[in-house]
Amino acid sequence: MSLENESMLLEAKRDIKSLLSSESRKKVETIIQEVEKLSSLTDSFSTWSYPPIKATRPLIHSEGNRTEIQLTITWIKTHLEEDQQVSLPKHEVYDEYIDYCSTNNLKPLSTADFGKVMKQVYPQVRPRRLGTRGNSRYCYAGLKKKTRLEDPLTPDFNFRKTTEQTAPDAEDSVSVSASYLIREWVEKLLGVKFEGLKELAYYLLDKMYVDNKSYAAYALLSGKKNVKCKSILAF
Repeated sequence: MSLENESMLLEAKRDIKSLLSSESRKKVETIIQEVEKLSSLTDSFSTWSYPPIKATRPLIHSEGNRTEIQLTITWIKTHLEEDQQVSLPKHEVYDEYIDYCSTNNLKPLSTADFGKVMKQVYPQVRPRRLGTRGNSRYCYAGLKKKTRLEDPLTPDFNFRKTTEQTAPDAEDSVSVSASYLIREWVEKLLGVKFEGLKELAYYLLDKMYVDNKSYAAYALLSGKKNVKCKSILAF
């Protein structure tokens, strides 16, 4: 604010005061004091009502953990589903998850992080303590095991099909032909016969020719069935 403006403001205040009676000036001063007290109380109340917020540890804090979380999400979706009439013991669910990770050499999440992922996948499922006193245990209420694992969404090429058995679409014919050539080359290279692309993928995972900790590998292993492949005479 310039000196000229400050001078005009002071002059205006003096003019207003001169127009007010002594009683009116006292009322104005009283109102100003009450407002200042109210502002002070408001600041104190805000301090009491809103304590400092503690930062929570994020679930995802590294590239490695992102992979573990994604694999855990896949496991939960392929092995569990919501059912309001059923409850599963928390330790039982986590133990099966640990067993699966151990079998496939995967790093499991901690129990706390596993619970967070469960809440993310199935928000309606709530942890509850069920049972009688002395025999109660913590459960996931509204959750049950899947009775049938869904097949992973992977391309399904039967390499044994002839070109006459394939769809008339030209692009499909080219894809099947290319897949057949790849299968023939791999069979000569490895000395093993494969019934299809899935069997080849399982073989590559079992022999650790590819990364068995990738998302695609985890999806395949989740729906793994009997693999049909047999050795042949080396080239």
